[in-house]
Amino acid sequence: TSHPRTRYVADLIGTNLLRGVADGLVVRCGDATVAVAEPATGPVLLTIPPRAITVHTRPPEGSARNAWPGTVTALDLLGERVRVHVSGPVPLVAEITPAALVDLDLQVGTSVWLSTKATELTTYPA
Repeated sequence: TSHPRTRYVADLIGTNLLRGVADGLVVRCGDATVAVAEPATGPVLLTIPPRAITVHTRPPEGSARNAWPGTVTALDLLGERVRVHVSGPVPLVAEITPAALVDLDLQVGTSVWLSTKATELTTYPA
């Protein structure tokens, strides 16, 4: 498993990178909290694969422990996937299918919710 230490390297390998401070199963990333599956303490880095993030047009229901509001800032078509760039308390890039893009009617400026399960995050010391 790759453990990027900078956003530049994370972008090169196609993953999201967050910095935060862990206290057990919760990591504080700025004003947001992120639930993780493996307990940790102190400064950490988190990676979240774009394919592990679900995009919603309203607050999500279900088993995902993490859900954050945001605004679509860019859409990149990459073959059979669309990379959805979202700003917000936890700025992330999600990957969805072109069909999901149409179903969700996403455009730059669309308000969305992103969700991911705690088990999809990788945490390691900063």
